[in-house]
Amino acid sequence: AVKTSIKKRLTISQNDPGPSTTAEIVQIHGHYELNELWEKGLKPNLNDVAEPLLEQLVGSFTSRHHTLCAWQAAGRDWDLESYGRSAIEPHEQDAYPQSMDVLIDAARDSLEHLLTTQPEISASWCDQLIRSDVPILRRLAVHALTLRSDLPPSAKIDWVMDKIGLHDLPAHHELFRVMRAIYADASPEQRQTIIEEVSKFDLPECDGEDTAEVIAYQHFTWFTWLRGSDPNCGLVQKRVEDILEQYPDFKPRTWADLNHYSSSGSVEHRSPWNVDQLLSKPAKEWAEELVALPNPDWFTKGTGDRVGLAREVEDATTRDFEWGIELADTLAQSESWDTDLWGPLMKAWARQEGTDQQGEVLKRLLQSELHRSHARTVAETLEALVKDQKIDYASGLLSQANQVATTVWDNLEGNEPETRFGDWYSTAINHSAGILTQFWLLSISSWYNQQDPRPPKISEEYSEFLQKIVRDKSAAGRVGRSVIAKELAFVLAVDQEWAVEYLIPLFESDSKDDRQAVWEGFLYGRISPVMAETLENTFFRAMSEMKELFEPETSPRDSFVQALTTLVAYFVDEPLDSWIPTFFGNGGVEDRCKFAWNICNIVRHLEDDRQRDLWDRWLHKYWENRLQGTPTPLEPSESGEMLCWLPCLHSLFPEAVNLAIQMPAVELKLGSIIHSLSSAGTWEHYPEATTKLLIYLADQNLPAWQWYGASELIENLIKGDHPEHLEEKLKEVSAKLGL
Repeated sequence: AVKTSIKKRLTISQNDPGPSTTAEIVQIHGHYELNELWEKGLKPNLNDVAEPLLEQLVGSFTSRHHTLCAWQAAGRDWDLESYGRSAIEPHEQDAYPQSMDVLIDAARDSLEHLLTTQPEISASWCDQLIRSDVPILRRLAVHALTLRSDLPPSAKIDWVMDKIGLHDLPAHHELFRVMRAIYADASPEQRQTIIEEVSKFDLPECDGEDTAEVIAYQHFTWFTWLRGSDPNCGLVQKRVEDILEQYPDFKPRTWADLNHYSSSGSVEHRSPWNVDQLLSKPAKEWAEELVALPNPDWFTKGTGDRVGLAREVEDATTRDFEWGIELADTLAQSESWDTDLWGPLMKAWARQEGTDQQGEVLKRLLQSELHRSHARTVAETLEALVKDQKIDYASGLLSQANQVATTVWDNLEGNEPETRFGDWYSTAINHSAGILTQFWLLSISSWYNQQDPRPPKISEEYSEFLQKIVRDKSAAGRVGRSVIAKELAFVLAVDQEWAVEYLIPLFESDSKDDRQAVWEGFLYGRISPVMAETLENTFFRAMSEMKELFEPETSPRDSFVQALTTLVAYFVDEPLDSWIPTFFGNGGVEDRCKFAWNICNIVRHLEDDRQRDLWDRWLHKYWENRLQGTPTPLEPSESGEMLCWLPCLHSLFPEAVNLAIQMPAVELKLGSIIHSLSSAGTWEHYPEATTKLLIYLADQNLPAWQWYGASELIENLIKGDHPEHLEEKLKEVSAKLGL
C-alpha cells in the first residue's frame, strides 16, 4: 500500500565548501487516501490482517530507514519519520497528521490488537522490535509495554532496563510514559536501579561551562517525572532536593516527556496613549514625544511599544484627517523622515475617498525625502488610492498620483532584490518597483474605463512610463516587467499595438534573467484567445528552451505546462501538427504527465457538448496517436494520468474506455479510479464499458489500495440489467483480486 521514491538534493556545508549529496524519502500517496484505506478497509478487519499487516509495515519502515542510512540521512538515534511523530499514542502535538502517521497508526493498532488476542505472538514481536536499529520500531515496542498483560509491573521494569535502558533518545516519550505508569509498583531494589540508570546520563562529547547544568537538568527532569508516579518516594525526593540546592532556579518543563513540542500564544502590543488621548491635543504637540517613544522587547512588560502606538496613530488619523495631516507636516518640518510613524499615517490615508482629502494626501506623498525611507509604503498607498477607481480622472488627481509614482520610481535604487521568493513575480509583488508597476496598470485601467468612448490605445503619458519600465536594466525594471507580463491579457485588450511592439519582444530577451522574469510573471496571469496567435512564435521558442528557462519540478515549469495546455485545449485548432510535437520533443516524462493532468482538470469542468467538441477536434486523435507511439511512446505514469480522464467524461466514456484498455501499462500514483467511477455514477449509465475497464485494470497489477470499494462496485454491476456474459467476467475479476 506504500510507494516511496528517493529524491536527491545538493547541499552545501558551511564547513565543507564542496557539494554533497543526500536523500529524502517522498511519500507518494496522500494522507486522505491512505487513511480511507486504513479506517474503512483494514482496521475493521484486524482479526484477519493484524499480523501480516504488521509484518509488512515493519519491513517497510526498516527498508526506508536503511535506505536513508545509506545516504547518511538517518541513524539509530535519529530519522525524520520518527522525529515528526511526538507520540505513538494519539496526542495533541500530532494534530496535523501526514501520510506517515497513518502507517504508524496502523502498526500501533495491529500490535495492540495482537496484545489482546495473541499475547505470546505480540510478546515475540516486542522482543524483535526493541532490538531494531529503526527508531520508530523501538518506540512501538516500548509503547506496547504499557498494555501488555503477560508481564507484571516488576517484569516490565526489568524488560526496560535489560532491553533499552532509559536514555534512548527517539523513545524518550515512550520511556517516560511507561515509567510514569509502573514506577510506583517497583521494588526498593528496582527503584535504586532506576535512579542509578537516570544518573548515568552524561554528555561526554559536549564541552563548555553549561555542560554540568545541562546534565543536572536532565537528571532533574527524570526525577521530578518519577515523583509524579509516586510522590512519597523518598529516594526520588532526595535527588530532587540535592539538585535544587545547587540549581535553585530549575523548574519542571511543560512537556517533560517530549523531545520537542509546539505551542501558540500572542504578544499584546500596547500604546501608552489611546486614540482619545492623542486627539485631545494638537498633533504638533505630540510629534516629538511620539518619535522618541522607545520600543522595548516584545516580551517585556512596560508602558507601551511602537507597534501598539502605530495602531493608535492610524486610528486617530482615520477619525480625524486634519490631525494626521498636521502630524505629517510637523514630522516633515523636523525632517523626521525615517520615523515609523509615516507607516500608520499612510495606511489611514490609503482609505480616503473624498477628493479634497485625496489631494492633500498626494501633496504629502510627493515629498522626495519620504521616498528614500518609505518607497514601498508610498507605492502601496498609491495603489490603494487608485484601486476600484477611487480617484476620479476628471478631478486631475489621477495625473497627480501618476506624478508621485514617477518621482518614487526615479528615486528607487537599482540594486538586486535581497531575496528572490521562488520566482520573479513572487519577488515583484513584495518589491517597491513591482507595487509601483501595479499602480500604473491600475491607473491605466481607471483612466481607460472613465473614457467615453473608449480609446483605441493608451495615452502618451502611460505609454512613456511603461516604456521606462521596459527599458530599465536594473532590478526595479526586471520586477516591473514581470508585473506587466502578468497583465498581458489586459495590455493586449487596451492597446494591442503597444503590447506587440514593446511587451511581446521581452519574452525573447537576450538576458536569461529577463526572459525568466517576464515568463514567470506571465504565467501568473490569465490566458486569452488572442494569445494563441500573438504568442505562437514566443511559445515555440520557450518550448525549445524549456530546460534553460524552467527548472524541472518547479512551480514556473508546472505553470508553463498549464498555460500551454490551456492554449491548445481552447484556442489552437490543430495542436497535433506542431504544438504538441514541439512540446513533447523538449519536455520530459514529468511534463507530459502534468499535461495529461491539466487536460483532466479542463475536461472535468466542461459540459458534455464542450467535451465532444474537444474530443472531435483533436483529443481523440491525440489518444490514438499516443497508442501508436506518436509523438512519443506512452509511459506507465502518463497512462495513469490519462486513465483519470475517464470518470470525468460524460457520453464519451465508452469511446474513451475502448482506447484506454489498449494502453500497454498503467501506473496510478494518486486517487482511486474505482472510487471516482463509483462516485460519478458512471457505472450506472455504462455498465458494459465499466466492466471492460475493470477487466483491463485487473491485469495491471495495481496496488491493493486502488481496489478499495471495488467489491461494492462489482456487486452493483452484477445486480444490474446487462448481458449474462458480463456477469461472468465480473465474477472472474472479483475472484482474481480476492475480493
